[in-house]
Amino acid sequence: PDERYDGLFDKNVIIMHPKEEHMKTDFLYPSMTVKRFKTYVIDYVDVVPELDQVEWIYYLDIDILFGAPFMDLVQKLGEENNIGGNDDMVSKFYFFKHLAYQYVAQGGFMIAHRETAKKCLELWRREMDSHLEEEHDQVSLNLI
Repeated sequence: PDERYDGLFDKNVIIMHPKEEHMKTDFLYPSMTVKRFKTYVIDYVDVVPELDQVEWIYYLDIDILFGAPFMDLVQKLGEENNIGGNDDMVSKFYFFKHLAYQYVAQGGFMIAHRETAKKCLELWRREMDSHLEEEHDQVSLNLI
């Protein structure tokens, strides 16, 4: 957490900045540097003691906007997709259909189970690192 934001937001809002070593810069498209950062979301949540009890992480890219109450959407998605349900999945990691049909998943809105999704995030990051010429993180996401 960055102290320069203290007092600006509700206590439930935590703004995190990337560590320099997490900002790989040898991508052909500079925007991929920031897109790669989201694959560390669980690592960053793990260092904030106030978040120790958080089981599910809802990640949104900064450019995603909602025109209705967010919690209504979260509840509806949870019910429709059995998020948090007991199933046989090894990793609980959810994405939603991208509006542009060329990609299966929208990488800018994900729900990750804190204890089981870390390996998927690592695989996604490894694919991004192996495809430095790609412009979209969804390309690597589709490969895992």
